Amino acid sequence: MNLNLNQKPWTSVLWSPQEKVMLMGSSVLTKLLFLFMYGRDVINTSELTKLKTQYSSKLNVDETNVQELINQLPILP
Repeated sequence: MNLNLNQKPWTSVLWSPQEKVMLMGSSVLTKLLFLFMYGRDVINTSELTKLKTQYSSKLNVDETNVQELINQLPILP
């Protein structure tokens, strides 16, 4: 698992590459990212919707395009 804050999926979620500082206030999104990477079937439909909404907002990506980014997230061993 990649825990480098300056790499996906943590860039713009826990780390600001522009300011080179940690970002606060993303605990729900961070939890959902970990759960999703633990197992795609671990989160329910409403949590998946929240993950897409919050992740697209943090990355400044359209919600319709964020599914591709989410699908690229690694599965934890």
